[in-house]
Amino acid sequence: MYTPTSKDFIAQYQLGSSATVFKSIGALLEKDMIYKEYTTDGTPYYEVYDVLIERWIQG
Repeated sequence: MYTPTSKDFIAQYQLGSSATVFKSIGALLEKDMIYKEYTTDGTPYYEVYDVLIERWIQG
């Protein structure tokens, strides 16, 4: 996911405020459930460590 704190992303998934999403991302990073990577042009994005959890999230 490239912009989890964007207005459109938050509205699409009904996540509440961007501050809540930012804190949640921090907690997930701290617990090593997700990690932050960068594309070749330097754009940051997040990925899930565990493939099974990623498949569950995707539904």
